[in-house]
Amino acid sequence: MTERHGHGMNAPPGPTDAELNARGIVGFGIGLAILIAAVLGVVWLFSVGLKSARASHDPAPSPLAEANARRLPPEPRLQTAPNDDMRTLRAREDAVLSGYGPADRATGTARIPIDRAIEILARTGLPEPAPPAASASPTAGAPSAATPAPPGAHKEKAKP
Repeated sequence: MTERHGHGMNAPPGPTDAELNARGIVGFGIGLAILIAAVLGVVWLFSVGLKSARASHDPAPSPLAEANARRLPPEPRLQTAPNDDMRTLRAREDAVLSGYGPADRATGTARIPIDRAIEILARTGLPEPAPPAASASPTAGAPSAATPAPPGAHKEKAKP
């Protein structure tokens, strides 16, 4: 057999490599960690210094950008959530158009859903307008612009 690392067959028991020193290895690792932390600290301080130096050399912002900035209207700002306000308005309108309820309590009129009103008008037709009251003016016989025309007159004019 051949000898390894200069030891014979009758080598004493225990560590065979006397060059390894655990204390030295741990010390080297701690020193390396301290060195890395110090270098990172110096680099961080250097980058902070460069950042502030660069910011001091930047030009001032354009006055046009400040003049064109969006400004809030003066107080009081009455509408803070226009989309929510519009949804609330639409819901209220839909409730009026699709529900039953009193229109005028003094006269005893009521409102009905618009779909039901369309069905009734389709079945019965529009009511005839009341005849205009006779007045003492000289143009009593001539129709005025405010007086509605009879329903048949519009239909005949619409035909080609």
